[in-house]
Amino acid sequence: MLGRLGGVETHGLAVVVAPVGYGKTTLLGQWSAARPGTVRWCTPLALPDADALIRDCGGPGALSGVVIDDVADDQVRRPRGRLVRLIEQLAPTVPVILAARRMPAFNLARHEFPHPVVVTARDLAFRTWEITGLFADVYGDALGAEEALTIAERTDGWAASLRLWHLARRLRERDEEEDRDAEPGAFGGLLHGYLDREVLSALGAGSRRLLARSAAFDCVSAQRLDLLLGRQDCHHTLTRIARKVSLVDASASSSDGPHYRYHVALRRNLRSELVHELGVDGTRHLFARAAEVAEELGDLGEAGAARCRANDAPGLAALIERHGPSRVTSNPGTLDLVTTALSRQHPAIALARADLLLHEGRAHEARREVSQAAQLVARPEVTAEVVRRATSGQIPVTLEPGSPGAEALRLLAQQGPRHAKQALTRGAGGADEPGGLMAELALAALDVLVDPASGLTELERVDDHLRTHGLRWLRRLAHAVARCCTAEPQRCAEVLRLAAARERLGDRWGAALIESSVALALLRHGRPDADLLERLCERFRLLGAPALEAWARSALALASAQDDVPDSDVATSAVAFAQAGGAPGPLAVAYAALALSKPDLRAELLTLAQATAREGGLTCRPWTWSRDPAPAVRDAHRSRPVTAGGASSGRSAIRPHAAPGAFDAVDASARAALPAAPPAHPAAGPWGGLALRCFGTFAVTARDGAGSLAGVRPIALTVLRMLAVQAGSPVHRDVIVEAQWPELREQPALHNLHVSVSNLRRGLETLVPGHSRELLARQGQAYVLAPGEEAVTDLQRFDRLLAEASRCRRAGERTGQGQALRAALGLYAGEVLPGDGAAEWVVTVREHYRLLAAGAAAQLAQLELSREHSAAAVAAAQRSVQIDPWRDSSWRTLIAAHAQAGEPAESERAKQEYAAVLASLGISTMPLGPAHAAPVAAQPRAVTGQRVSRVRTA
Repeated sequence: MLGRLGGVETHGLAVVVAPVGYGKTTLLGQWSAARPGTVRWCTPLALPDADALIRDCGGPGALSGVVIDDVADDQVRRPRGRLVRLIEQLAPTVPVILAARRMPAFNLARHEFPHPVVVTARDLAFRTWEITGLFADVYGDALGAEEALTIAERTDGWAASLRLWHLARRLRERDEEEDRDAEPGAFGGLLHGYLDREVLSALGAGSRRLLARSAAFDCVSAQRLDLLLGRQDCHHTLTRIARKVSLVDASASSSDGPHYRYHVALRRNLRSELVHELGVDGTRHLFARAAEVAEELGDLGEAGAARCRANDAPGLAALIERHGPSRVTSNPGTLDLVTTALSRQHPAIALARADLLLHEGRAHEARREVSQAAQLVARPEVTAEVVRRATSGQIPVTLEPGSPGAEALRLLAQQGPRHAKQALTRGAGGADEPGGLMAELALAALDVLVDPASGLTELERVDDHLRTHGLRWLRRLAHAVARCCTAEPQRCAEVLRLAAARERLGDRWGAALIESSVALALLRHGRPDADLLERLCERFRLLGAPALEAWARSALALASAQDDVPDSDVATSAVAFAQAGGAPGPLAVAYAALALSKPDLRAELLTLAQATAREGGLTCRPWTWSRDPAPAVRDAHRSRPVTAGGASSGRSAIRPHAAPGAFDAVDASARAALPAAPPAHPAAGPWGGLALRCFGTFAVTARDGAGSLAGVRPIALTVLRMLAVQAGSPVHRDVIVEAQWPELREQPALHNLHVSVSNLRRGLETLVPGHSRELLARQGQAYVLAPGEEAVTDLQRFDRLLAEASRCRRAGERTGQGQALRAALGLYAGEVLPGDGAAEWVVTVREHYRLLAAGAAAQLAQLELSREHSAAAVAAAQRSVQIDPWRDSSWRTLIAAHAQAGEPAESERAKQEYAAVLASLGISTMPLGPAHAAPVAAQPRAVTGQRVSRVRTA
């Protein structure tokens, strides 16, 4: 909002005019705080001397602005008054801002004044997406999109009423908690009190009564009110009321004089007063009379709304049958008035309600209303047209074939924004109708999503028109675009929940377009969602929208190429589909995707993409939106070998971890001073302190606790676990495919892998923003988790701790050896990934680490025994035999440790337990051997002197 006042620097004068409670003072306070010098605040009754203010403009802390608050008409009525002279003298030198509840009466166009910047109540009102942000960021009270739309409709974004709504939510009774979209019960009382104090206190009793009765209409005129009340003097009373009540707008006029529109919050409050004064029956009688007046004057939308408020089903049905449902239900908000209780009384009302529900995208409910109408009338032909539209899932007017909105959307999808804008100018350009507004919204949304830095000005303008016409379905799309245009994960998830809710209501078009806004935002910010794009391909195919399906296919191809998918089938298919549909925009993107997938033809295909884009009027270049990693990281990734561990087949891309005898060969860069206990997270680095736990369970956390993998598919998490046990080393795609999709042919299996990797990267992006592609990188035909030297898994840290223990043992550093062994055993919280059961890719790894942990405990027990730390030796030996009951050396050390501790009974019991283990193996005598044997190597005996591959390779 501060941006709207930016022009005051150039123009020198701004006027902020809005009724009470719109936040004028708050806005000007923020503007003052952002100024580099001093801002002088004053009122028209206490104006400073202009010459003195001008003298203050030099030096440190100089005057940088003047705010004149609470400007009233009677204070500036004389053109040459002090305020006018002050503006004339200051405005060329110092920015001056006036704040008023109504536009000041003096001539702002006079030549002595600079051209003013004007900020109105409409500018200050909160949009639906701003309401969501206000409640979440300021009030700490998260809203769903539907509730934000409801609040916007019932408060018109008025800051004061938004605050009251929040307070009412805080006061909400527990039995109301389930219906989060309903108006809080306390809101009406809080609003009534505020309006009484701040808005209506200047009115006399007679004016107050007339004002309440005038609320029988949505749009008030003196003629209507005279006919309603049987008077001839309402014009004068309404004029006085409009001067005193800032929430009454008299700007509109027609042949019968000025038309007064009341703020929605004021109108709702006045109608509540009517019920309190006249009772329910008296109020309904007043609304019925208002319906007669409106019909007599030809305002059928007003008449229909009044019949609904009168709960007059026969009168409403007769009105519909005389004039048709579209004219009778044309007023904004009529759907809320045509209740199910009314629709059950007459088939004409049921069919009208069904049509309104279709406008709102609630196809399932529309079908139920059609069924209700069919039960009330024995003429099936009456319902045929509504049945057709209800079962097709189309939205009437805005998207039905031939409408301006559908035509502009088709051109936008087929050929790009330039041709769509030309069609809009020729046909529905600026048309104040749903179809034209749909086209304008599509273009404004595309501008915001493609270039978020351009701001929301055009989208806000279109949203103002949608609000005026009560087009909630289109406002919901505008809300979705504004919320997700920055591609913030939390906001995108919020918008996707909105799409899912629309799908449940049968609003297939709404769900598809809302999801499309998220998909485009993510693609624009270099984080394409392949799953979402694939779902959109299917959605648009089922909706019979081939041009939009072509866009989804091309975007999917581009996303696959940017996600390092090593084949070009998706791009080739997208090219063929776009060519068949004659859609140059999607075709250009598909060519670019193919260029990324075919490096040998990259230059030629990119040239073709550019030429096709120019031909189709596509001004943006989506293939330039990809976010490349930093050169150093990228080059490091490319320099790593595709295979490791001496594998030459190109299929075994799994590096075997060092066997116990090879601890000494660990790279010196991994050797560091080790604490007595392992850290909860690895040191912060490119991965932001990410930690993956594989011992005992699987868990992924970031240092700051941010992010979540909750939205990642189970199969993608399995791929992550498979890569985690090989972190730092490439795993060939064939190995993953064979382990996860052995029953599928190569291409479907690879497609599943690519989708899983894309899904996984999106989840990792929430944990390591901006680094998900570096964290999960592709190297040739292999994938690697966390390439480089940084340890991100407990398996990696376990290996490095054992390597450090080996180094300390060779150097004679017994204290360091003990610390390293204890730290390693602290990491071993159980078997590796027990939740994956007997999967072949994990069984070998699991056994490998079980034997390493048992060997480490045995080493620690021997070390403590040699240092005569009997209790520590007992604990370590017990841990060893718990992990590996068949480790003879650990049993012997346990027996000796108990003996050294002077515990003959425990020593004897350990002998008996050892004997039982031997007996289970068919060995009848206990092998004899020295208690203090040579240190036991922490290695699996079956593979002594060999390297252990943790995953079966081909």
